[in-house]
Amino acid sequence: MDKAGREFWLEGNPKAIRDETGQIVEIVTVLRDVTATRHTEEALADSEHRYRRLADTAPDMICESQLDGTITYVSPACLAITGFAADELVGRSSFSLMRPEDAARMLDMCRTVMMSKGTVAPWPVEFLGIHKAGHEIWMESKPTPVIDPATGRITGLIDIIRDVSERKTLETELRSAQADAEAAAAVKGEFLANMSHELRTPLTSIIGFTALAGEQPELDDTTRSYIERVATSSRALLCTVNDILDFSKLEAGQVTFAPSPVGLLKLTQSTLDLFTPLSGAKDLTLTLESDDPVLLIDGDRVRQVLLNLVGNAVKFTAAGGVTLQASYDPQSETLEVGVSDTGPGLSVEQIDTLFKRFSQIDGSLTRAHGGTGLGLAICKGLIEAMGGEIGVQSTLGQGSRFWFRVPAPQTLSASNANLNVQEDLGLSGLRVLVADDHSANRELARLFLNGLGAEVTEACDGREAVDLAQAAPFDLILMDLRMPGMDGVEAMNAIRGSGGVNDAIPILAFTADADDATMARLASLGFDAVVAKPLEPTRLMAAVAQALSDEPALHQAEANA
Repeated sequence: MDKAGREFWLEGNPKAIRDETGQIVEIVTVLRDVTATRHTEEALADSEHRYRRLADTAPDMICESQLDGTITYVSPACLAITGFAADELVGRSSFSLMRPEDAARMLDMCRTVMMSKGTVAPWPVEFLGIHKAGHEIWMESKPTPVIDPATGRITGLIDIIRDVSERKTLETELRSAQADAEAAAAVKGEFLANMSHELRTPLTSIIGFTALAGEQPELDDTTRSYIERVATSSRALLCTVNDILDFSKLEAGQVTFAPSPVGLLKLTQSTLDLFTPLSGAKDLTLTLESDDPVLLIDGDRVRQVLLNLVGNAVKFTAAGGVTLQASYDPQSETLEVGVSDTGPGLSVEQIDTLFKRFSQIDGSLTRAHGGTGLGLAICKGLIEAMGGEIGVQSTLGQGSRFWFRVPAPQTLSASNANLNVQEDLGLSGLRVLVADDHSANRELARLFLNGLGAEVTEACDGREAVDLAQAAPFDLILMDLRMPGMDGVEAMNAIRGSGGVNDAIPILAFTADADDATMARLASLGFDAVVAKPLEPTRLMAAVAQALSDEPALHQAEANA
């Protein structure tokens, strides 16, 4: 202890000094202050003690080994993880716990890290280990080189090994669940395609033949009114079918978007014009306030939302008017649209349930005014899928304002592809092969094409279409996709690969499922255009004109305008 009362450590080497008789006469020593050294040793001992305590209580195995993999120390956690006690593993190779292929991967990683001389850090390696009881367990290892600070040489390896069996089980279950979900989505997609075909195919005949019957001049007023009622009801049924299919596709994540340059003013004006007859019959005013930029958007999908919002406003407004406002913010590149009406308005409770799926604000309103009640849910799904948002402000008894905002980059020129329809198309002398297993669809297409001067040959299935195409030349083929025996894709491939007179003529896909994803797939398969069911004359003519033109792009004859 020094003068100040502090303890300190001294180290001495005493020597005895003896006289001539051998008696010790004095002791000589040299003392050194080793307090700092003693404190260092105590700190090292304490650190070693803490390390051993942590190693002994850690849930993961801590393993030290020589460069050849021989284990020199392993923590007690090895018993819980591998079933082996520590003394059973010391002296064994750490690779003995692994399958040969896993040991090779681990050895490659260790060599890469060592040869890099510190430039490559170790990475975790998963391997399938062998438990003492004989069963396999998944473990994760990350061997790290131990470097001698004096020489800089690698003297061994230290590793932390953990049991990841539970995680691997969860990963396997997740992959299985994902595979099941993908399979279910594929089944759902196939179901939607089948339903689209089965529902729209008879509607093609109903709507088409009703339109033809209504054009006959000899009809009396009573018969004509009956036909008009059938036409109205069939189109209402088509809207219902389209709503259900669109909603199902949104649920399945199968809706795709195809942005193209669209003039905003032309889009909003053409949409509002569609409601002029209905609003005029109710003495409602229609007002448009729109900017006129050219935007890169999916005009068809935006129009679909506009038609729903304006249609609802006109439907539920008894007096006053409807205003469509469309403004564009070039700074944020955002399109904002609002549809205001002077209708009955909505209560807070009704607003809370308005956009919820499978929810209607009032079933009696739906029955009184018609519709599926899915329209706003579809609008919400479409807008959100485009990266936007949709909402409503309303006060009961004071009208409503529905609005949405979507990202919309500005571009230079508008595309009229979605706004114009081919007019005054003459098909005199055009030889057309129509293949469809439904006779009504064939007859309807024949009547439309004959009316424009085309010569039509009919095939009742894909096999007959191939035979006819091999026997005589045609200028164009209208091919149904779903036919028994040989479907439309198989028939097209057979015709294309025949080397005959019709191997290079335009072939149009005739389908009830004509969305963007299907169109892209059909284009990749080799179809020149798509004609959608229910069949409409203007859409059919536009698709024929597109297929016969020099433009390579696939054209969609939409089921809905």
